[in-house]
Amino acid sequence: MQTMLTPEQRNETLRRLAENITRMGIRMPVSIILDVFGPFDVLSSQFAIMARPFVTGYRWEHYARALTDETSWQELRRLLSRQH
Repeated sequence: MQTMLTPEQRNETLRRLAENITRMGIRMPVSIILDVFGPFDVLSSQFAIMARPFVTGYRWEHYARALTDETSWQELRRLLSRQH
């Protein structure tokens, strides 16, 4: 089982996640939630780590792996703010 993503893989996964969120029409609510929980990025990353065994083998696995680093949450917020 691969545990680490390269920076390029992480960025591509986050970009796809932001695009999917935008396509589903929930960019604003997700952006608000991410902003509210911004001070807790470390805890959010820990939650993603804890969730990984439950999403292994499912499409959410890549997202959980990408979000295990607290800077990924900041990057996701940045990507969502750039989506139209």
